[in-house]
Amino acid sequence: MIIDAHTHIWTGTPDKKYFPERQNWHICMDWAYSRGGRTPPFTRDPSALLPRQEMRMSDPDGRYTIANMDQAGIDTSVVFTIDYDFVWGDQSGLTVEDKHRIYGELQRKYPGRLVCTAGPEPRRFNALELYKRGIEEHKLRGIKLVPAGGFYAWDPMLYPFYEYSLDNNQPVWFCTEVSRGSYRYTRFQEPVHISDMTHDFPDLTVVLAHIGANYVYWFEQCLNAAASNPNVYLQDGGPGWVLSFGIQKNNLTGGGVWPNAFNNEPLIMALFSRAKAAAGAHRIMWGGGNGGSGPSNNTEDKLADSYGWRNLANWWRGMPERAAKYGYSWTKEEVDMVLGQNAAHVMGVKRDPQREIPHKFGWRRLYPPPRNP
Repeated sequence: MIIDAHTHIWTGTPDKKYFPERQNWHICMDWAYSRGGRTPPFTRDPSALLPRQEMRMSDPDGRYTIANMDQAGIDTSVVFTIDYDFVWGDQSGLTVEDKHRIYGELQRKYPGRLVCTAGPEPRRFNALELYKRGIEEHKLRGIKLVPAGGFYAWDPMLYPFYEYSLDNNQPVWFCTEVSRGSYRYTRFQEPVHISDMTHDFPDLTVVLAHIGANYVYWFEQCLNAAASNPNVYLQDGGPGWVLSFGIQKNNLTGGGVWPNAFNNEPLIMALFSRAKAAAGAHRIMWGGGNGGSGPSNNTEDKLADSYGWRNLANWWRGMPERAAKYGYSWTKEEVDMVLGQNAAHVMGVKRDPQREIPHKFGWRRLYPPPRNP
């Protein structure tokens, strides 16, 4: 079973867009003046891209995503609800409830192929109720939280979400990638803050998406969280350490300013082997093959940062031979865990009784409340 544990399906339409307008404009400005190390003279016009920016990668009925999964040999994808409105100070055309409903419909339309999370911005007044409805009515699985929206993972504001997740066996996903503008407040995302909440809720299943990419010291902070708690998982990709942000088509070895498997393979092999030593192969997942299939983003040469979704899965299949070049050991059985078994267990696709932890820490909310002297 091959499960991509980090997929996006943008479900906007011309009259109801998934992204706030400011976010779409930011993407256009990035394309014109920043991405790929753009230098003067500037010849791209962001306003020319804006009318088609979101629609080129929008897939409201899921057909492009499923077709790309079939082409790449992906059995199931984990899809995240993202609530961008607060961080941009601008409203999306689709409400969070709309997004939850659409993802629930896509799960029913493609049974077994998509597992979608909830994802309300926790500062919404009705965020907890939105989360509960996402799980109970729309049959979503878990919640994706993005601290770079402007909150710390240990903020007691979030504790009701953790308690509901713990009481209902729902995993909590955290984005831990370094913000490059799509979220503005990078300092909140530093993974060291997640260790605080895993101490307060040690029995909660937590997944650290991106494993701190692309700061090595953030990667190490993620490893610390996983090494100190058997319920913390690591997920690479979307972007991550195999394919870093900024990697360029037809220039993989020189692509991007961040370390990746093509411009610094020895480092990446060392990092993944350290992750295996810290957490075990049974707590590592891959992903990031599809950042958004759509009318203009629907072939292998455009997916996974133009590396190819199938190629990314095959990169992981080649881990035993590749790691051996540097004196590390990865078995095929361990790679199979990374490629699908771990995500299947966490997301409830196929629970493995042998992975169930027979004992509980048994506490929650150690964070001290205010008290008088």
